[in-house]
Amino acid sequence: IHWLFPQDPDEIRLPRSPGARTVIGPLMGRWPAGPPRRRRAGDYVRTALGPALRRRHDHVMRSADVLLAAHPEVVNALPAELQAKTVLLGFGIDETRFAPTPLPERPTFLFVGRLIEEKGVRTLLEAFAAVSRELVEARLMIVGDGPLMPWVRDFCGNGGLADRVEIVGVVPYDEIPEILSRCSVLCLPS
Repeated sequence: IHWLFPQDPDEIRLPRSPGARTVIGPLMGRWPAGPPRRRRAGDYVRTALGPALRRRHDHVMRSADVLLAAHPEVVNALPAELQAKTVLLGFGIDETRFAPTPLPERPTFLFVGRLIEEKGVRTLLEAFAAVSRELVEARLMIVGDGPLMPWVRDFCGNGGLADRVEIVGVVPYDEIPEILSRCSVLCLPS
């Protein structure tokens, strides 16, 4: 069972299945906290129960078969007994390749992905067409390919966007950091 850490202390319970091993993580460097929210009935009870919830959290950590951590600092902050069953598992991205760069002079929006309905490419192009009437300097880069490519080309050609939309097509993964460095906003319309 792979159990991601809860985002709210109310959710601290360890799922169990006979004979299954439990993997928890990736671990956070601090006590889990949910997104900010309005006060609601029961918050005072949760505050009073905070120490008990933390004890339950510690119990769950000790009961797990394996813990996952993304950063060595998190592993080092754990008690020795938990460090022994913690596996360092990075995020899978070489962070040194994605360095911040200055924004381009022209506002540039970027979409990277398959050109399919679920990704929201139609919505993105329609919104860009509406916005670019006011932001004449803005441009859009579309990186990827898929079944909607003919529609994208047609929409850009017939919608007067050909000079503001750059259809790049598929690029090797190694080129993505450089493409990201040329853009102001990465759009995920899905």
